[in-house]
Amino acid sequence: MRSWLLAFALSAVCAGIVACLNLMLANPGGPQLLWLTRLHVACAFAGTLAITRFIQGAPAALQGPTSRTIIAQGVVAHNRTEAVNFVVPGKSAFFSTGRCVMIICFVLCFMVQFIRAGKPAEDTDGSHAGTGQQMRKLST
Repeated sequence: MRSWLLAFALSAVCAGIVACLNLMLANPGGPQLLWLTRLHVACAFAGTLAITRFIQGAPAALQGPTSRTIIAQGVVAHNRTEAVNFVVPGKSAFFSTGRCVMIICFVLCFMVQFIRAGKPAEDTDGSHAGTGQQMRKLST
């Protein structure tokens, strides 16, 4: 229970920092869209929660039992009379599906933080050439 409270508290702090940064860095000429600001804050909360729970669950996942462990027996090559046991571990608890989803969630939420929307330039008339540059034709 304490680990969940810590994760929620850390996520709330990170979401608050992102909200403050969005407000402080807002451009008065072209303010950020409201839905995009809300998306940034929500993704900061979700991404921080995912990575915090991933880190908190690491020690237990490293010591957790593996599923479908196989024990095989083989013969020693030099005398063919002694047997040796080979342990072939199954899927590790550290790389479980839930933990992989946590990493993917964190990466996607982190990528969202770099999305910015601004108003399009008005003096380019839809061309991508840029302002002040003229197109030149090559003659051969």
